Amino acid sequence: MAQVSLEQLRALRGGPVYDSAGRQVGEVGEIWLDEDGGQPRYLKIARDAFGGRAALVPLDDARAEGDGIHVPYSPAELDGSPDLGDVDADLDDARQNEILGYYGNLRRRDDAEIEDVARTHVTDADVSVAREADTALTRSEEELVVGKESVAAGAVRVRKWVETEPVELDVDLRRETARISRQPIDETVTGVEIGEEEIEIPLRAEEAVVEKHVVAKERITVDKDVEIESATITEEVRRERVDVEDVGDTGGEDRGY
Repeated sequence: MAQVSLEQLRALRGGPVYDSAGRQVGEVGEIWLDEDGGQPRYLKIARDAFGGRAALVPLDDARAEGDGIHVPYSPAELDGSPDLGDVDADLDDARQNEILGYYGNLRRRDDAEIEDVARTHVTDADVSVAREADTALTRSEEELVVGKESVAAGAVRVRKWVETEPVELDVDLRRETARISRQPIDETVTGVEIGEEEIEIPLRAEEAVVEKHVVAKERITVDKDVEIESATITEEVRRERVDVEDVGDTGGEDRGY
């Protein structure tokens, strides 16, 4: 199944076609669909403006990327593709087999070359590692790396409690008192009978009435400051040493590093 959709090909009609090295080798031309699902199967690459002849490539290995279509073939491989002849004619089975066989052989050859190169690289790498193991020795040592982490270092607790204390407050209270005044008179009165009589005058006084109101007097907040102190970290690290010993009568001395 083609990796490039029909919508992408239509949108990129006349756009650039790039080879396996990312060089433009032509432009997007006609599209051939398969008979079953109407999916794009082959693409014609117009190459007149790039010094080559038109080529018909299968879209199995093509991909749409950026502003164009990328195919995994070189200009020489496109030039060596089967001749299109009448490009407007339908592709019969023989022509399709010829095209698929040509590009199939290219893929098999490329896969074989990649496998050979990989095998050669592995062999060279093995030889290099073996040669290095025979002539080189690596000396290593530990290095002390000190990090920092935040840990609990105590706490500050702010607590309030209730205490009771006596309070004395002087208050002036008013009280009514009776004062008797006598005023002498000398008058003749009529219609007055001599007898007993009394009058009562109410007297008032103030008494202290106690009420309590809650009044905020102070706000306590806790802020944190940061102090910097230096600490000396003591630890042991391991370090490899190398002794060089002359074997045989070389006239040299043992050396340590």
